[in-house]
Amino acid sequence: MGTVEGSCSGCTRRWTSLRLAHCAKCHRSFSGAWTFDVHRHMGASDNERGYCEDPEQIPSLELRNDNVWHRRVGEHELSRQDVFHSRV
Repeated sequence: MGTVEGSCSGCTRRWTSLRLAHCAKCHRSFSGAWTFDVHRHMGASDNERGYCEDPEQIPSLELRNDNVWHRRVGEHELSRQDVFHSRV
């Protein structure tokens, strides 16, 4: 099986990981769907646009040397709802 390369047309980011989730809005990269979902808030309706929360403000995420946001070591997988309530 060959290597699959991904890239973003809005920035210079390139990757080969099948798990990496790159946000086309804020151009940050996340280690997977859970970490991506924690930072992205969807609009309440189809007419409302969602927004990105700065991952630096999310205690359960950390930026590592690979320039990718990961779940902080020791964090267990909470639901998005649990994470949002813990920040209020």
